[in-house]
Amino acid sequence: MIPGDTTFVICGHHISTNADFDPGSGVFTLNSNGAEDMFTGRYSINGNFVWALSVGSSNQDLGMELQLDASNNVYISGSFSGLNTDFNPSVENPSAQLREQMDI
Repeated sequence: MIPGDTTFVICGHHISTNADFDPGSGVFTLNSNGAEDMFTGRYSINGNFVWALSVGSSNQDLGMELQLDASNNVYISGSFSGLNTDFNPSVENPSAQLREQMDI
């Protein structure tokens, strides 16, 4: 958390094809691109949903570390093992090519 900010950010990985990241009465569904995908989400201190996104390939992609900079930008590290991993949850598709069996 950034001092003075009233939100927190989480990261990890999900397996579900219908993972609801909104703990309230609303629904914000993220679907896995395959085995497991990385996710990150922001919530208020009271646990209210702010946003969430998921990135990954058809294979195992794991979100393992999270850092915030002074401007509250989110940085996630982990591993990916798909041949073409989509790191942009928008319409554009910047992807990374796997060099070994699993890259970090």
